Amino acid sequence: MPHDRVPEPFFRRMCHRRSLPHSRAIEKPIARARQLQDIVRLHDEFEKQKARGSGGQLLSIADTGFAAIDFESAGSAPGCTDEPVQVAVVHLDGQDIRRRLNSYVLPSASVTWAARKVHGISDQMLVGAPRLLDLWPGIKEAMQNRWIVAHGASTEKRFLRIFPFHSFGPWVDTLVLTRAVYPGLASHALGDMIRALGLDRDPEIASEGFRWHDAESDAIASLVLLRHLITACHLGDSGAEILGRPDLSGYFSARRERFRTG
Repeated sequence: MPHDRVPEPFFRRMCHRRSLPHSRAIEKPIARARQLQDIVRLHDEFEKQKARGSGGQLLSIADTGFAAIDFESAGSAPGCTDEPVQVAVVHLDGQDIRRRLNSYVLPSASVTWAARKVHGISDQMLVGAPRLLDLWPGIKEAMQNRWIVAHGASTEKRFLRIFPFHSFGPWVDTLVLTRAVYPGLASHALGDMIRALGLDRDPEIASEGFRWHDAESDAIASLVLLRHLITACHLGDSGAEILGRPDLSGYFSARRERFRTG
């Protein structure tokens, strides 16, 4: 039986064997599963189309423009939805890193004590800052027609859901990439990776204004890391789509071995 088909006849046989009526309770999940399969196929095709250049050919990594985005958040509190308090977008073209957008963001609730201890952003610093929706035109312009980079992209994707149908991407998650390239490391956190690879001596990171848990600095660090991975793995001439689907088998094997040995 093909794996991409829902085994409808099987469900029908089971209903007859148990003398249960074949009702809409069964038909609806089947139809829903088929709709989801169609959505996944359309999404995959859409991502492939976005990965192609204007000539219809898949872009090489060397010819691909990247935009790293990073958010710092107000933190979660009972009854309050987590919101961003800072957003930054930084570009990578070839070897060149350029700052593109950096702004505080005014949330609807106060910054939690725990979040303030991480990034140092207080309510007083946010007075007069724009709302995230007000920053949408600048964010859209900074990210259009680029591959989007983040280290552990779930937070960035979550905050960008405020802009439905934004069509940003494809996405490159440097956390996933480092797990694929360096599976044996105990930590793949952004700061740990930068230090482990000696990238803290990179001029972008060694500069006086660099500060961890600042949105712009973290976005820069993710691009320094991506640039290193592209160079170290000789990926410049490879198709950019390879960055979206790295092989994580080595990472999971190493993790199982760590759990086994204690």
